[in-house]
Amino acid sequence: MQTKMELRQSRLRKRSSLSQKMVMEKSVAIGKRLFSLEEFQKGKLMLFYVSVKNEVSTPEMIRHSLHSHKRVCVPLMIEHSFLASEIHSLAELDRKSSFGIPEPSAVRDIVPNAIDVFIVPGIGFDRKGGRLGYGFGYFDSFLKKCEGVKIGLCYDFQLMEGIPRESWDVGMDIIITEKEIVRVQKS
Repeated sequence: MQTKMELRQSRLRKRSSLSQKMVMEKSVAIGKRLFSLEEFQKGKLMLFYVSVKNEVSTPEMIRHSLHSHKRVCVPLMIEHSFLASEIHSLAELDRKSSFGIPEPSAVRDIVPNAIDVFIVPGIGFDRKGGRLGYGFGYFDSFLKKCEGVKIGLCYDFQLMEGIPRESWDVGMDIIITEKEIVRVQKS
């Protein structure tokens, strides 16, 4: 099995080679699958990552959620962790974190357990709910405190057979690609 670093490098290379047109086409298909989920439809408060660097694009998903009268929050970096800050429009993403990720300057802190659905980024996922992040641990640290449904978004080529897992890694409940919805079987 490849190491996490090797898996990250190969998936990031492939993701960076996608054209903006491909990113948008695949992201629209992924968004339609997300909006079809009962968990999403019933959820009232969502946390969305804000996409960068050819990640599955989330701004239109955020806009759709806000227009569907859902409450939306996004990560706001605070030193070596993040908190969930509620937004009412994409215009509120008016500054960039130290990683270059758009975030709000206004802090409207949301208690993690109040969030119904978490839309989580990843460099890769496996069918057992494993997630390959960037290696900083911010999402895992945050998600450890959360009980809501955890949904990973990725392109089909980012869905792998297996990802090495550590004790601190938080698994996903659902993974969505442009081709399928994977419901993770909990053992």
